[in-house]
Formats: sequence, C-alpha cells, structure tokens
Amino acid sequence: MFKDNLGLVIGVAIVFGLLSNIGTSTIYEESDTRFSVQLANLLIGGPLTAGTFYLAVKLIRGETAKFAEMFYGFKVFLKAFLAFLLYSVLVAVGFIMLIIPGIILAVGLSPTMYLVMDADLGATDTLRRAWEMTRGHRGSIFILALVIIALNVAGVLFFLIGIIFTGAFSLLVGAAAYNELAQATGNLGE
Repeated sequence: MFKDNLGLVIGVAIVFGLLSNIGTSTIYEESDTRFSVQLANLLIGGPLTAGTFYLAVKLIRGETAKFAEMFYGFKVFLKAFLAFLLYSVLVAVGFIMLIIPGIILAVGLSPTMYLVMDADLGATDTLRRAWEMTRGHRGSIFILALVIIALNVAGVLFFLIGIIFTGAFSLLVGAAAYNELAQATGNLGE
C-alpha cells in the first residue's frame, strides 16, 4: 500500500506537516502576529486532520484517492473544528491533571478525527463514539502509538529526511489501525 501510493502519501504528509505546524514557528516575534497565526492553526487543524485521515482511510480500504481529498474536511468545517477543539481541550486538561489522564484520553479518543468523515454524527457524539470504539483496545492503541513515535524519532535522527518517509508511513499505519478498529467494533462508515 505504501509503495504503491508513495508519491501521494509523501506529498500529503509533507503538506499536512507544513500546514499543521504553521503556528509553531518562532519567526513570529510580535505577540499579536503569533496569536493570529496560532488561531489560524487552530481553525484549520480539525478540517485538515479530518481530510488527511479521510484520504489515508480511503487508501487503506483500497479506494482511489486524490491529493485534493486531504482538504475535504473543510466540507464539514464546523463539525471538524468542534471535534478537534473538544478533543484538544480534553486531552490538554487530562495532561494538566498529572499526565496519565491525558494519555488515557488521547488514546481513548484517538479515532475522533477519523470518525469526523467516516460517521454521520455531531461533534460530541463523534467523541463519544471514539471513546466507545476504543474500549477494550486501549492497551494495543497505546503500544501502537509508542511504536509510531519511536519510528518518527528515528526518522528525525536520520538527517531529518527520514521523517518524510516515517511520517507518511505513520499516516497509513494510523488509518489501518482505525479501519481495523472500526471493523472490529462495527463502526465502519456509518
């Protein structure tokens, strides 16, 4: 799958990485500019993530995908934005509460942005469904997340160029994990 779609997946991963990290640059010295950029990053984060994950899931399911589909999350902008915002706030509060609750919430809600495009639910119901889907699978999801993190750290250590490939590969691994979870829990494309 990765080899057959190498150009598309790498291109999507690069564009996603660049667009989703706009607000993390230190080139913005003025606090007003930095705030504006971070606000823009928050606004596009949900739709961009939902669309990118949608494209990756399509590839995993053997469907034809086009580069432009990584922006399809903007077609459901409000739902994607709200789901992303709620997910981010919940995980952040969890991390403030001594880290472990943040990890539990991040793992338990990990299917959220996949479900934005794969299920016809509102933002809060999307988070509820994500939490239900991961019940009984959270240990496996956590271990997979650790492996993906280690893989991407190795990609960074390989002259920073490796992250292009490991990031793209991780995108498909996450989509494959979501697809298997959706099949196992009967939440496939509802």
